[in-house]
Amino acid sequence: MRSQFSSIGLAYFLLVANFYYQSNGFNDHYTLSYSFWKITPIILLTAFAYLNGGGLGKEQRKTMAAGLFFGGVGDWIIGMRHDGIIMGALAFGIGHLFYLSLYRNHLTRIHSKFLLGMLAWGLVIGQLCFVPMLADHRGPLIVFASYSLLLSTCTLTAVSQYLNGSKSQNEEGLLYRAIGFFLFYISDSVLMLSHTGYWKLAPSFCVLSTYYTAQYFILYGNTMAVQTTKKSMLSPAQCLAIYGGSALLAYIETSKFEKNHHVLLSAPLVILALLSLATTMNPKTRFATAMSFLMSAIATYFQSVNRTGPTSAIFYTIANVFYYFSYRDIVTKVSSPIIFLAACISFGQFLHLIQDLLVAIPFLATILTILLASHVLILATSASLCQNGQHGDYDARQASTVRLIGAILSWLSAFLLLINSFQTHTKALHSVSRIIFYLGNAMLFIANERAF
Repeated sequence: MRSQFSSIGLAYFLLVANFYYQSNGFNDHYTLSYSFWKITPIILLTAFAYLNGGGLGKEQRKTMAAGLFFGGVGDWIIGMRHDGIIMGALAFGIGHLFYLSLYRNHLTRIHSKFLLGMLAWGLVIGQLCFVPMLADHRGPLIVFASYSLLLSTCTLTAVSQYLNGSKSQNEEGLLYRAIGFFLFYISDSVLMLSHTGYWKLAPSFCVLSTYYTAQYFILYGNTMAVQTTKKSMLSPAQCLAIYGGSALLAYIETSKFEKNHHVLLSAPLVILALLSLATTMNPKTRFATAMSFLMSAIATYFQSVNRTGPTSAIFYTIANVFYYFSYRDIVTKVSSPIIFLAACISFGQFLHLIQDLLVAIPFLATILTILLASHVLILATSASLCQNGQHGDYDARQASTVRLIGAILSWLSAFLLLINSFQTHTKALHSVSRIIFYLGNAMLFIANERAF
C-alpha cells in the first residue's frame, strides 16, 4: 500500500510541478488556465480516493473523495477571482466537515498545551487580519472566521489524537494526519497574512506548497490510520533507481547542473521525501527523514532563485536539524576527539569563508555559520555512531558507515557551494558540488532505511 502511495504521490507532485510551470511560479492568477492546472493534482487524489483509497472501506472512500472534491471546488473559485476567498472558504469548510467525520468519533483527549498555542496564534491572526476589517466587512469576516474555527477544530482533534494516543487507530496514520492538518493550518494562516499585506516572502509558493503537501498527507494519514498490518513497499534498490533517474534527468536538462531550473533541481529531493514514506522506518523517523529531504528541496529551489540569499541557508539548516532528529535516539555517546576535530573544521570554515562576510553582511554571515554548524553536528554524531554505536548489529554498523559517508558528502557539497557563491565562481565547481549533494542525500536516505 505504501508503494501505491509512493507512486500516486510521485504523479501528484509532478502535476503540482506542472501547475507551477504553467502558472509562472504560481503567480499567473485569476485565469481559466490557472484554475484548471491548479485543480489537476486534487482531481488525481480525488479519483484515487474514490476508486482505490489505499485500503479504506467503500463509505470512507466516498467521504474522503468528497472532502477532496470540495477542496478542488474551493481551489477553482479562489483561482478565478480575487474576491473568491469567501466562497472558496465555504467550499473548503464543507470539505473539512467530510474530513472531520472520518475520525471525530474516535476517543479524543484534547492536548491542552497545543490548544493554548492555537489560541495564542488565533489572537495574533485576529488582531492583524480580522479586527482592522471588521467594521467594513463584517459578513464576509464572519464566514471566514467560521471556516478558520472549523479548520482549527480539525487540526486540534488530529494533533490531540496523535499526541495523546488513540487505541483504535494506527499511530503512523495519526502522525501523518496531524502533520497534514497542521500544514493546512499553516497554509491558511499564510494566506490570511498575505491577503492583508503582512506576508511578503513568496506568498503564493508558501501557501500552495504547504496546501498541496497537506492534502496528500491527510489522505495518506486517514488511510494509514485504519491499517493494522504493514503492506508491501518499494525496495531500497527501487527507491535509489527512482531517485537516481530523477537526478540524472535534472543533470541532463540543466546542462550538467549549469542552468538554474528551479523545479527540476528540487524534484529529486521531493521524490526522495516521498520515497521515505514508502519505507518500513518507524513513523517518527520516517517523518523526520521525509521532512529533511522536503526542506532540502525547498532550500534548493530558493538557492536556484538567489544563489547568495539567506533563505536557502535557513531551509538547509532546518533540513539538517530534521535529519539529526531522525537518528538522535541511537546516539549514546559523542566522542571527545571527534568533537574537537569538528570544532577545528568549523573554525577553519569560518576563517576561510565567512570572516570577511561578517563585516559586510553580518546577518547573512550568522545564518551561514549556523548552517555550517548544523553540518558539523551531523558529521560529529555520525562519526561517533561509527565509533561507539550498536556494535552487535551488522545492519546498524553498516548504516552508520553509510550515514557518515553521506554526512561528509553533504558537508563537502555545502562547503563547495559556498566557495562557488562567495569566492571563485566556476561552472565546473558548481556542477561537482551538485553531484556530491545528490549523492550525499542518497547515502543519508539509505542509512536511515537500513538502521530503522
